[in-house]
Amino acid sequence: PQTMSVTETFQLGRFGQVTVASGGRLAQPTNVTAPGGAALALQAANDLRRLIIDDDLQTQNPDPIVFARGAAPLSASNTLRGGDAVSGVVGVMTFTWGGNSASPNAWRLRPLGALGGTLPTFVAANARTSAPAPVGGTLRVGALNLLNYFNTFGSACTLGVDGPSAGPNGCRGANNTTEFERQAAKTVAAITSMNVDVLGIVEVENDGYGSASAIFDLVSRLNAVAGAGTWAFIDPDAGTGQVNALGSDAIKVGLLYKPAKVRPIGSTAVLNTVAFVNGGTGSPLNRPAIAQAFQQPNRAGVVVSVNHFKSKGSGTGCVDLGDGQGNCNAVRVVAAQQLASWLASDPTRTGDTDALVLGDLNAYAREDPISVFLSAGFTNLIEQFNGASAYSYGFNGQWGYLDHALASTSLRSQITGVTEWHINADEPSILDYNTEFKTPNHITSLFAPDQFRVSDHDPIIVGLSLTAPRPTRSNWPTPAPGPGEASRP
Repeated sequence: PQTMSVTETFQLGRFGQVTVASGGRLAQPTNVTAPGGAALALQAANDLRRLIIDDDLQTQNPDPIVFARGAAPLSASNTLRGGDAVSGVVGVMTFTWGGNSASPNAWRLRPLGALGGTLPTFVAANARTSAPAPVGGTLRVGALNLLNYFNTFGSACTLGVDGPSAGPNGCRGANNTTEFERQAAKTVAAITSMNVDVLGIVEVENDGYGSASAIFDLVSRLNAVAGAGTWAFIDPDAGTGQVNALGSDAIKVGLLYKPAKVRPIGSTAVLNTVAFVNGGTGSPLNRPAIAQAFQQPNRAGVVVSVNHFKSKGSGTGCVDLGDGQGNCNAVRVVAAQQLASWLASDPTRTGDTDALVLGDLNAYAREDPISVFLSAGFTNLIEQFNGASAYSYGFNGQWGYLDHALASTSLRSQITGVTEWHINADEPSILDYNTEFKTPNHITSLFAPDQFRVSDHDPIIVGLSLTAPRPTRSNWPTPAPGPGEASRP
């Protein structure tokens, strides 16, 4: 009879199953408590609160997908979001697999045609929103993990500009032009609706900055909607005089901005040292970071740094200490230490101490890398403005945030608001642009060219009301670059 909350829909499309939890959706332990004993105890408690509700099939890719809001089939317009509620479910409980090893043995409640059970009615408890919550200020800075925005397909991708082939499976994201057009439409819809002036992006193809590159393609598509010259991007290769300044991995970070709102000043800076990228191991694991100072027309400025630390799931030379922080925690700790010290050294040569760290740090709020930033004087803006229940990512039915906004000591008082726009993490992955594991009907009915499920991470938006410096000859800005050019030192 109890009310249960949707806490995972990852396998909804492929196996017709949804994971629910008693007492609300499950928190990622290290997002709310310290790694080690406390986190492991919370994990054990979480494991006792979850249950899979499964359809009556042992086949893959069911059509229709029966579990969605209001006892109607899943579609692009009728979703099933994390936090939605269901109660009074009647069915047969079995401990079995879902028909494939990708859905292994687990307790499953099967309500359809069982003991008088009927199709559960999932009630919307977590509404979609057409726009992010207001954050105030005179400048809006955002960050978005693009989940592999590649405009190269098959085996044609290289590791950096003119680098070696990425191999037969090196291209990520869309498999072909059809999928890419669907992905691009969603990406442009999301970024346009974010309504930011500066945007840090994560997981864009690392293929340079020329007219055939993925970042050029994205900015061109944004300008086709917003108007010519509305958006531009930073070219760190030109700005630093290095080829592949942001590394030779298949993906990289990037920075977009609106020239009418801000101009890049000072030096484009890149942190690509061995100490930072390798994180104490013998191979590159963290992606190089970028930092750029931007200035508003009133000469108020901020340094924006975009980052992508090593993931928790893999890595040669990494270990998992079993404390809830996952693999490669020590690598991310080194990255945090190196980044904090680097930003304190004025890498953009502007003298501006107002620094905003953005990106996917692959560390939850209570993990060691975030503690490094706090010890260095940075403020966790998501926690400050959104509290302990904040989230931007769901994994294994548990919720927290790997995507961060951290403000230096001098910047903190100039922050007016922060929001996580929940357009991705809550949505079933089957609603994305991909065509794999979908019937012809799915390909049409589950897709819309809107902002929902463009990625697996939610975007972050920060509002700033920056303090302008007193006008002196020494702090007049350098000439603004043209759209798509790097800032001039």
